[in-house]
Amino acid sequence: MSPSPSLPPSGFQVETTVVASGSVADYTAAAQHGLVAEFAALVGVDTSDVALTMTAGSVFMDLVFTVFVP
Repeated sequence: MSPSPSLPPSGFQVETTVVASGSVADYTAAAQHGLVAEFAALVGVDTSDVALTMTAGSVFMDLVFTVFVP
């Protein structure tokens, strides 16, 4: 009898919003990548598991990351 296939890990998403000064235009692609890298390191996930959305009105940064449960 062959072993049953393993199930893919399940996960959930966590969202946080940060308000920063300035305007969205102040945050270049390199700066946004740096923010994602720092945030990923802080919460212990890979940068590919973090999504950053920036919205004007001060600067609202929505960071969403996925946590996988084995």
